[in-house]
Amino acid sequence: PQEKMNKTKKIIIQEGITSIAHYGLPGKDVTEISLPNSLNKIGEAILSFYPKLKKIELPKALIFLPKDTFESSTNLEEIVFSSKTTKIGEGCFKNCKSLKNLTIPDTVTYIGKNAFKGCKELRTITIPKKLKTYKADLNKLPKLTKVINHSSKTIPLDDCNGAKTWKVNGKKVKSVPPGKTATSKIARYKIIYYYSGGKAQGKCPKYYYYGKEPKLPKVKRKGYIFF
Repeated sequence: PQEKMNKTKKIIIQEGITSIAHYGLPGKDVTEISLPNSLNKIGEAILSFYPKLKKIELPKALIFLPKDTFESSTNLEEIVFSSKTTKIGEGCFKNCKSLKNLTIPDTVTYIGKNAFKGCKELRTITIPKKLKTYKADLNKLPKLTKVINHSSKTIPLDDCNGAKTWKVNGKKVKSVPPGKTATSKIARYKIIYYYSGGKAQGKCPKYYYYGKEPKLPKVKRKGYIFF
């Protein structure tokens, strides 16, 4: 493809281009990418490893999001999907650590393995209505507290080794039945401090919530270093 980069570090793909090969777009400092509506095919990892990209709008003609499409675009917060997208490939959103809410379009029928792996900030996910094949999982997503299942599939849930309790209509569950919504509460742990003769500087949180790093105080004592 022919790319055009301006002073705002934006990539503009010209209208009329219909496909882009694997890893076809350069630039780790890119903050914005404009894709033409004529684009209907992209290669693997085409929008991956863009640490400064926050939002992407996908072309209307794009049907298939292949393997690792958005992998490690760590600041990506919003994806505007095509209403024609039917397939989400393996590792599609892997390590998209800033995604908080993800609504998969109802047109999607296939979600591949590890599609959501490493999405550590994900809070809410909506599973599409027409889903036929589901190979992904929702494991090790510490902040996920809501799963909306519009599909006819039963979606397994992860209790994070007992740190989460999932419920549907007030009843504890380990999976989300078709057409239901599951919500979870995150475990809270009491923090006990041992200063060994030192003095804390700053606030001392009383509790630790699973998946959220507490801002612990600095501790000082002459002749000592606290870790």
